[in-house]
Amino acid sequence: MKLLSIREAAKKLGVHPNRLRKWEKVASGLNQKRRGLDRMLKAAEQGEFKGLLIEYPDRLTRFGFDYLERHLKFCGVESARAFRS
Repeated sequence: MKLLSIREAAKKLGVHPNRLRKWEKVASGLNQKRRGLDRMLKAAEQGEFKGLLIEYPDRLTRFGFDYLERHLKFCGVESARAFRS
């Protein structure tokens, strides 16, 4: 099985590419000062998106992904770690 790109995964889920928003360069999964992650969390808290496709989960957070996932679900966001064909 090959790992799908975010665009391929979104297409399989029926999400139009124009609806995609990308947060990148969120820094190391060990770094606490991560502006990209902070912006993403604020957007989730404000209800700006309902789905999150994660290309590299270990780049998002090395430890505590379950806490992050729980917070996102509380905000009404579903998350997916990776997509495979």
